[in-house]
Amino acid sequence: MKEKLLLIADATYSGEKIKIEPTDSQEFLMGWIIMNRCSSIAYKNLDLETLHRDNLMALNVLKSSDEKRAKIFQKNLFSISKLLETVDFNYSFLKGAFLSTALYKLGDRTSKDFDILIEAKNVSALQKILLADGFVQGWPGADDQSIIAATRRQIIESRMNFGETVPFIKIVDGVPVSVDVNFSVDFKPDEGVGLVPKLLNNVEEVSGEGFEFKSLSKVDFLIHLCCHLYKEATTYDWVKSRRDLDIYKFSDINVFLQKFGGDDFFENLAQHIKEYEVEKECYYTFKNASMIFPKINDIENFGKCLIEIEPENLDYMKEIIYPREKKMYYYNESFLDWLMSNDRTSLLKEKIQHD
Repeated sequence: MKEKLLLIADATYSGEKIKIEPTDSQEFLMGWIIMNRCSSIAYKNLDLETLHRDNLMALNVLKSSDEKRAKIFQKNLFSISKLLETVDFNYSFLKGAFLSTALYKLGDRTSKDFDILIEAKNVSALQKILLADGFVQGWPGADDQSIIAATRRQIIESRMNFGETVPFIKIVDGVPVSVDVNFSVDFKPDEGVGLVPKLLNNVEEVSGEGFEFKSLSKVDFLIHLCCHLYKEATTYDWVKSRRDLDIYKFSDINVFLQKFGGDDFFENLAQHIKEYEVEKECYYTFKNASMIFPKINDIENFGKCLIEIEPENLDYMKEIIYPREKKMYYYNESFLDWLMSNDRTSLLKEKIQHD
């Protein structure tokens, strides 16, 4: 069923509707779709007549919910963008802002929060603007109607250890709006800092019906997406919480490359990847995304780009880092077997590191 699941999650799939056979576990299918946040895409790809009626009803509810959330997200994106209209420092919205509005069809890609990239020196300035507008640093309560305020210690530790702030939360029309402020593109704030100003030098205006905001250039946006995916996919805490390899993250790469990939794009992409020295992150992302969604390999000059950025040593492709404990782990399974495992931590072996 592994291959069928990956087809169901493919936003670029255009073949015959995918039938669910009597031998397929529909319970597992629905859980997998929900956990990987691809319900609206699955709705379009599946032969709905082969679903149990209760599962079909649930999928309809999920699809409607995704479309409603996407509209609310777009409205809040417009408001936050207006709030930052007159700031005197460079910034860019990341990930969901562009993906949910300019890349996917409405509702096919949902996002829970707004990610903003700025230089570390401007964090305090942005913090003042958000707090003055009613945002509070913390997390939404279990009821999504309250805010659990962060302690001063939590706020400081997040900036020091993770290269991002504790989220800024505000309840708008009964819905929590969350803003994550990023000033690093790696798992430590002192790594990759030099890359952030370079990324912010190529900010573009993105606009459409109901939205207008600042985003990175297409090439830089994709590079940042790769760095973020790599960080989460190879960090132990993310593996343990089973948030490391959500399919929607690889779907973003697939849809982006299918839409914008081409001769000039890949030539420019490879050049920027080497300039920013993020060959490892981007090769990891592209190689594994192309195993999940093989049609990526058919995009003109994708293979050439992959060869051009391929690192000499690929051992890191199966390594998981545990920064807090200063430990390194590895696994022996193929990537697709690793991806589909229900207990990836049980497959890890500690790597003995020598000084």
